[in-house]
Amino acid sequence: MSISSHYEITRVDSRKDKLKFNFRSLGQKELLKAIEFERLPMWLAGKPVYNIGFGDNEQIGIMDTTVSNNGDVYKVFNTVLSTIPLFFEHHPGAAIHVRGSDSCESYFDRCIMNCRRACIVKCRKEGRRMSVYRSFVNKYYHQLMIDYELFGGIDNNVSLRTNWEYYTIGKLYDVILVYKKPK
Repeated sequence: MSISSHYEITRVDSRKDKLKFNFRSLGQKELLKAIEFERLPMWLAGKPVYNIGFGDNEQIGIMDTTVSNNGDVYKVFNTVLSTIPLFFEHHPGAAIHVRGSDSCESYFDRCIMNCRRACIVKCRKEGRRMSVYRSFVNKYYHQLMIDYELFGGIDNNVSLRTNWEYYTIGKLYDVILVYKKPK
């Protein structure tokens, strides 16, 4: 799948457990952004799993909960997507774990400190990023399936496990898992 409009990336770290890229978001202002694939302590289907994270690149690390509103969301998203084939060049037998940073349990606790909407029980912004990721996969599912295997995960809060299944268009997943199909 070809990503048309994206920013130029620079690889800044390439190790067995991590692959990191930087780029500059050139929307309303110039922001340094980072994309990082980091090894998780889990294996699925006999394959190592890496989390993909991206956000503002700060001295303390990637701030993936920040909403920059820089006016270039699609170009930033395309830039992140453009690194996925590069990841699989470095880790062909691995899987990518995709979960929105606004879907974690701690998100509400962080959000409520600066919330202007006065949410009480659940944050109204919770899950927006995962919704964007699912929308992308739903829209480009048939193109993605040419090169990738996609699985959807639904968190089971009772067993504290994720139940995995082949990705189904339109289903509400908590997490997406991406494998590169062997050639």
